Amino acid sequence: MTAPNDAEVEKALTERLKFFSDAVIAIAMTLLALELPVPAGETAGEVWRSFGEGWEEYLAFLITFWVIGQQWMNHHSFLRYVQGVPHSFVRLNLLWLLTVVITPFAMRTLVGDASFEFGFTLYGIVQVCSALIRFFMIRKIRADGPDAFYRDIQLRLISLAVVFTVAIPFAYVIGHWAYAIWVAGPAVTGGLRRLVARQRR
Repeated sequence: MTAPNDAEVEKALTERLKFFSDAVIAIAMTLLALELPVPAGETAGEVWRSFGEGWEEYLAFLITFWVIGQQWMNHHSFLRYVQGVPHSFVRLNLLWLLTVVITPFAMRTLVGDASFEFGFTLYGIVQVCSALIRFFMIRKIRADGPDAFYRDIQLRLISLAVVFTVAIPFAYVIGHWAYAIWVAGPAVTGGLRRLVARQRR
């Protein structure tokens, strides 16, 4: 029986890293739904009113589901061309997964009994840390992918970190309207990136 060469070992380790990360993310996304309030009422009107009263929890769930889903797609994207991952990358990957599993807790804090400003700040800090950790993860990997591909991903991550950072002080000024920055921010930064890309071409 032929012993695996270094390239095969590196590939196997990378695949294990992907599978482990996928499993953690799947669990985190599942936990999000367990915290959603169940509408109650004896009539359809009462149920709909109860549903409307929980709008913030449902909105936070949708935003958080989208955020974690984007992180998962981003993770798979920048591992596309990877030939091997150094141990420092694995440590950063674990640190990033920590931010993923903390995200459902941050969401509960955001819509719980704590002040909105505190919950919004905590949630934003977790997402900023997540984006920055992934930024540095890209700098650690050995890959054969095009440089422009990785530069674009890093630009997306920095843009995301900026959006969540900028939104934090607005929570103390405009309250729940600060959610609009989370929703509109990615669209605005995405449009700016496409505009810059067209000008470069």
